[in-house]
Amino acid sequence: MGRFSLGIVIPARNEEKTIKKVIDSIKKYGDILVVDDASSDKTLSILKKSKIKYLRNYSGKGYEETVIKGIKYLLKKNYKYIATFDADGEHDHKFFLKLKNITSFDLIIGQRKSFNRLSEYLFSFITHLLFNIKDPLSGLKIYNTKILKKIKIKNENI
Repeated sequence: MGRFSLGIVIPARNEEKTIKKVIDSIKKYGDILVVDDASSDKTLSILKKSKIKYLRNYSGKGYEETVIKGIKYLLKKNYKYIATFDADGEHDHKFFLKLKNITSFDLIIGQRKSFNRLSEYLFSFITHLLFNIKDPLSGLKIYNTKILKKIKIKNENI
C-alpha cells in the first residue's frame, strides 16, 4: 500500500489535546483529511496551523455522519484505499506498517488494546465468537475503494 494510494479520514470533535500528535504520527502513511465535528475547543485552530486538509461541520453531526462525510469526499479523489483513524490517540500508528505486503482485501479492522465501555467488550466478545472479528467497533479501518464505490451511502444529508 503506497503513500499516495491511501486517504485517511480523521473524525474529530474537541480533540485539541491529541489531534496534532495523531496527525504527525500518521501523515507519512497517506493523505490526511480531518473532519471536524463542530469542535468548541482549539481543534480548528490547530488544524489551520498544521496546514492539513480539513472539512468542518458547523453543527454537531455525530461520529458516523462525520466519518461518512470524509469517506465521500475522499472517494472523489481516486484513492485505492481509504482509512479511518480516530483523533483521540487510541490507535497505534504502526498498524499501517503491518500492511505493506497485503494487497488484496475489502476491509481491514484494527484492534484496540482496551475497550472504553462494557458494551463494547460484550459486543466484541460475541462478534469474535461468531465471526472471528475481534473489534468491529474500532475506529481504525481500511477500506478498498472498489467495495465502497459499490455501496450506495444512503445518508443524503452529508
